[in-house]
Amino acid sequence: QHSRRADKPFIKVNCAAIAATLLESELFGHEKGSFTGAVQQRKGRFELADGGTLLLDEISEMSPELQAKLLRILQEQSFERVGGSTTLHVDVRVIAATHRDLPAEVRAGRFRQDLFFRLSAARLTLPPLRERPVEIPILARTFLQLAAKKMGRTPPTLSPGAIQALSQHPWPGNIRQLKNVIDFAAAVVSDRELKVHHLALDQGQMPDVPTTDKAEPTSRGDRCDLGAAATSHRDTPRPALADELRKLERTRIIDALQATAGHQARAAELIGMPLRTFKLKLKQLGLNARPRPKPVG
Repeated sequence: QHSRRADKPFIKVNCAAIAATLLESELFGHEKGSFTGAVQQRKGRFELADGGTLLLDEISEMSPELQAKLLRILQEQSFERVGGSTTLHVDVRVIAATHRDLPAEVRAGRFRQDLFFRLSAARLTLPPLRERPVEIPILARTFLQLAAKKMGRTPPTLSPGAIQALSQHPWPGNIRQLKNVIDFAAAVVSDRELKVHHLALDQGQMPDVPTTDKAEPTSRGDRCDLGAAATSHRDTPRPALADELRKLERTRIIDALQATAGHQARAAELIGMPLRTFKLKLKQLGLNARPRPKPVG
């Protein structure tokens, strides 16, 4: 906000969401006819960020070959488009982010040491969410407001018990997992206050849905399923909670698969769900196909 680049472009690239064969073109651009499908010249992210900032998210997922090319542009501020021979010069501030331990990646030979030192001019470490419990209620309320707005509802308040449970949870999936839990809770809560039993803090389990006086009795005792609980509210018609929850769950899983280029283990980790449960959800939701990564830009 205070640098001379504040009013210049800020370009973001998720290195994990783009296939390795396409990432080079995304970063450096390409010339017409340089490869199959290159029907016209295209500027890369470095050109688009000239004078401003380029954020390379999940840089640890970049291939060794592309790491070498990135090192060159960081050192010389120059590059060529894919299939081109003209050297282009840019002035770009580069910010790199990763969830991995880069020194460990260097020791394992998966990340270039010279590139690591080049990127380490200034390092910012974001502690895991469990080490920042004071921020959890703030984030939870923000995510709750966003989820409620998306569903066209008035956001409920968080009960003291829910805040305590959220603040004490270890959050192995960090902020993404917190948002996922709040999204699910916002889909099932029917009261003005979100309580502990609305929270699916064990990602392998669904949150409890309170039984209402209007719910039809079922063969399983005094518990009713999501569909029965929702359809019992005839005075306020709306889609069955089961359908609504299923749509939300499907969207979250598709987003995670797209963000990880279809890698199921990484997608499960991203939303804080055990891999076995994640694969079961894929089968239940008919998502066995490998979705394409989201286009960048």
